[in-house]
Amino acid sequence: MKLSTDALFPFDRGDVSDILPGGRSQIRRITGQLRTMRIGRMEVRGYTDRLGSSTYNLDLSQRRADAVKALLVQQGIPANRIDARGLGEKDSVTQCSDRQPHDSLVACLQPDRRVEIVTFAR
Repeated sequence: MKLSTDALFPFDRGDVSDILPGGRSQIRRITGQLRTMRIGRMEVRGYTDRLGSSTYNLDLSQRRADAVKALLVQQGIPANRIDARGLGEKDSVTQCSDRQPHDSLVACLQPDRRVEIVTFAR
């Protein structure tokens, strides 16, 4: 399951208190789906775009993964079954030119800013 971090968090944010109402609603819906599945464990993988330093992006992606995990736990998913991993700018899904205006580049890179919930069967 992929979630756009722009739907979850304001740009450049990643803490639980930053999660937008629409993002909280998406996570509630996903939690309901997860409860009906036979899942052994899951990974919450946070990603960023390539803007900013690698160190900063790795930290931001981990904060985003931790925040989504915290909401899943608040809604009844056992914490010991969730591994939150920040992967920074790895696994980019876009091909955007750095020669475009900054605002256009930020918009183009939006799909890279995501959180993925990967489930593993028992």
